[in-house]
Amino acid sequence: MAKRTVVETKKRRVAVGTAKTKSTDFHLNELLPYLINRVANATTQLFARDIAPFDLSVPMWRVIAVLSEMGEQRLVDLATMTSIDASTLSRLVETMQADKLLAKVRSKTNRRELVLTVAPRGKELSRLLAPVAQAYQTRLTAGLPESELATARKVLKHMFHQLSELKAQAHLDSRATRRQTPVLAKTLLRSRSSAKS
Repeated sequence: MAKRTVVETKKRRVAVGTAKTKSTDFHLNELLPYLINRVANATTQLFARDIAPFDLSVPMWRVIAVLSEMGEQRLVDLATMTSIDASTLSRLVETMQADKLLAKVRSKTNRRELVLTVAPRGKELSRLLAPVAQAYQTRLTAGLPESELATARKVLKHMFHQLSELKAQAHLDSRATRRQTPVLAKTLLRSRSSAKS
């Protein structure tokens, strides 16, 4: 016999799924997004301690690392490459400009467009701290054969591509409905609503 799970939200009670009373196929510790998040959070917390003496946050590091490697970028493209929300990035860029880490310059390809570039101080910090970032990767992957690391990179890039498609669809849905709606849960929620009526 299945048991309906009901969650109270601010607006309404929502049936989010059913769970078998005796067993379940859901194991959090085997869920890839959970495992990836644990690794990312632990790495970020440790790396943040290494860069704190340079008055850098991890998002700041991501920005100077991307600009140092990729060259000048528009804000919208930089947001995609750093996985930082555009409005958050806009505020961060202002702070980084004040700290002489970044500069806004005219684009080489479109003179009417302003782009972001890394300033000399940002370049120096990127050069200095890149080996620290590399050291974390070395520690994380110690003992793993290169073939497995190549597979892991391929798999993670594939996962990110899949999520990018979902985000694009969610953005279109939000524009159509003028509010945020569930992404993958919407089918489940719709089927639960039909079952109730």
